[in-house]
Amino acid sequence: MINRTPRGGSEWQHLQNAFIYRMGLAVIAATNAGRLLVGLLVVIGATSCATAGEDGHASPIRSRAAHG
Repeated sequence: MINRTPRGGSEWQHLQNAFIYRMGLAVIAATNAGRLLVGLLVVIGATSCATAGEDGHASPIRSRAAHG
């Protein structure tokens, strides 16, 4: 039961493993958040482009063409 390793060795290894584990979790969380953000941007972009023609961003051009 006597631990003969140097005092800092096992603690450093534990800290290193915990750091790698947390970095892995952070990367997974970042990729999930990135996918969610990209999905939201795509949805927002699609809806804003769809509503832009209906709301009247294109209406001045149509009115000019209609008026000649």
